[in-house]
Amino acid sequence: MATYEYKCATCGKVFEVRQQMKDEAFTLCPEDVCDQPVKGKGHVERVIHAGNVIYKGEGFYKTDYGKKVTSDE
Repeated sequence: MATYEYKCATCGKVFEVRQQMKDEAFTLCPEDVCDQPVKGKGHVERVIHAGNVIYKGEGFYKTDYGKKVTSDE
């Protein structure tokens, strides 16, 4: 299960929902989160964040590609 963040365009509320990837995205602000007098009517959109990048292994640092110093001289 993934955690998705949504923002309501009507009330401005930001909330998170745990959903499976195959589930449909929310389109209306849930009644239990909405701050408006008429609850559950606000249009929501999924907030997209840049993901974290984890570098593993060799070759990711400039020192990995630099000239190798040999003591043969």
